[in-house]
Amino acid sequence: MGVIHFRLGEKKKACEDYTQAIQLEGKFAEAYHNRGIVYGQLGNYEKAALDLHHAKNLYHVQEKEENYQEVLNLIEELQQED
Repeated sequence: MGVIHFRLGEKKKACEDYTQAIQLEGKFAEAYHNRGIVYGQLGNYEKAALDLHHAKNLYHVQEKEENYQEVLNLIEELQQED
């Protein structure tokens, strides 16, 4: 549901959905990744950075190198915003 709410422009609802997904499955890298993006778009750079770093670490452990690199790029962009 997070993706749907995000695409509809309902960013706060998307955050709530991703938070719920993380509560159900704490190693859900994609939920941290997506919530980090939403937090960044909402201007909450501190929470965005925390989620993106968490996603990066999970992707690394899960050996999802393409996703890992994507998150590294997002973290770099976020640091430029901050």
